[in-house]
Amino acid sequence: MASPPSNNRILIVDDDQEFARSLNKTLLKEGYEVNITPEKAIADKLFSSDYFPLILLDFQIHNKHGLQLLKDIRTFSPKSRVIIFTVNDDTDMFKRAKSEGAYAILNKPVKRQTILRYARAALKRHYS
Repeated sequence: MASPPSNNRILIVDDDQEFARSLNKTLLKEGYEVNITPEKAIADKLFSSDYFPLILLDFQIHNKHGLQLLKDIRTFSPKSRVIIFTVNDDTDMFKRAKSEGAYAILNKPVKRQTILRYARAALKRHYS
């Protein structure tokens, strides 16, 4: 098991409480410091007052479109890496999300080991 970087803060923005809790448990076991927010308004506050090197973002929260959420993150926290989770398999949406600065886009359901691999890579790249 590889050690996470010293600044190992991750924000999970997801309204699927079961998925968020499961992901939180997995990340905590790996030594990451994790915050969860299901609400975009709370996430906005965190982005403006706190810094998270990695944000794990559900592409649709309470019917809000992920591209707008991604743009908001880019405004509040332009240096954060963003990994998007989606149930959508829309290639055009993937291209737009990448052009808006998404680090990666993963389709749900996604294996925890896949998430950990991407999280480690995003944080390593962030601090190198």
